[in-house]
Amino acid sequence: MKNLSSLFSVVFILLTVGCLPYPHFYPSLPDTSGKITDSGAPLEGVQVYLGELSEKGSCDPINGPVITANDGSFSIEGAERFRFFVILQPGDSFERWAVCIKTKDKENIFFARHRINGGPVHSPASVKLFCDLSLSKICQIQEESPGKWPYGPR
Repeated sequence: MKNLSSLFSVVFILLTVGCLPYPHFYPSLPDTSGKITDSGAPLEGVQVYLGELSEKGSCDPINGPVITANDGSFSIEGAERFRFFVILQPGDSFERWAVCIKTKDKENIFFARHRINGGPVHSPASVKLFCDLSLSKICQIQEESPGKWPYGPR
């Protein structure tokens, strides 16, 4: 009976602090695909990087660039992180990722998303962008699949 009482106490404490052991992966950077144009014309040969948004307001790429195809399309695999605990109580989580675009004339442009989410929500699992470099709002998100836990390995 003492062991059952101890187990109940441990479970009660874990529930009140909101942390439970639940090994899982969650997306830290979304799988990103899209199309890059300039005034509607597809741009070929543009370097596209995916990375975490740095404190300096720029992109820290996770790997080498992806080069756009002749129709301006690109696709980059995202990244995920492992976490042992899950926090069940409402709280804030942060989403900080960026797409950096380097044109043939070496101009660096980036689209970033930095927002605070309520609860155990992180970056989306995947995002489809449409980017036109002639617009002031460079990229628009066309599709997005949520990255809520549980999120298993790909």
